[in-house]
Amino acid sequence: MSLNPEQLRVIFVDLDQCLLYRGNEDENYELWEGESWLLLTVAFGADKEEHIKIYKEYRQRINGSTENDQKAHEILVEKLIKLWKDTWKNGPITRQTIENICEIFTRKINSEALAVMGEFINRGILPIVGTGGLVDVARVVAQAIGAQKAVKNTDLAAVDMWFGNTSFIYDESGVLIGFNHQQNIVGTKIKQADTKLNEIRDALGNQNPIQTIAVGDGKSDMGLFMRYLGIAFHSTDKDLIAESKGHASSWAEVFSIAMLHFDQTPKIDRSVA
Repeated sequence: MSLNPEQLRVIFVDLDQCLLYRGNEDENYELWEGESWLLLTVAFGADKEEHIKIYKEYRQRINGSTENDQKAHEILVEKLIKLWKDTWKNGPITRQTIENICEIFTRKINSEALAVMGEFINRGILPIVGTGGLVDVARVVAQAIGAQKAVKNTDLAAVDMWFGNTSFIYDESGVLIGFNHQQNIVGTKIKQADTKLNEIRDALGNQNPIQTIAVGDGKSDMGLFMRYLGIAFHSTDKDLIAESKGHASSWAEVFSIAMLHFDQTPKIDRSVA
């Protein structure tokens, strides 16, 4: 991939219901913002309905109080880890266990999305996978779509082409003991996107603005849409659609909208201090 630091273009792509969008064959399935979480839970052999119950209880507990919300987070972690450990029959859940399970997400990537990501890369546009969910899944999917390979022999080789809101915690022997999860997903996404753009500029030794587009489907993407040009994908969120530059029902439409606006983006990288 040939990078032009003077005209660098980046597209942030959401994970759940976007890159991992199932398509019309599953349109009757109840969508949930934690889809990759549910796939992980099912892979452990646990009941996804119990997972949803635990998560909804967590959402009901939080009220904006730091002390209360920290306690709610601790309960969430304790209950989910117990749910997984009680049903996993292959020994302790380790870092390697998580990495092996996350490989299933490479088979969940929408085929049209995969082709479009490849075309973006061919045109010198950097796709970065960003999620309000699991960073491990974002990493696996980013590698599968070729995002990391695209910068392998460039000055950006050391920059991860992904970010996520939740990271797992392991003890000294590599056994899973918990996870970090930020309640303010919207704010966290914005900060992580800004940080990623700054990492790119620093690696290139160039502080020029970066043309940036974001693709998303839900409320957690609103911050990115307000900061950068946004493309809503199969969204039912009226506010997100209103804030977007276009509403796409296919990845071919995402590509068309992105290419139409990339060189005349009215909202260009405001992360530069």
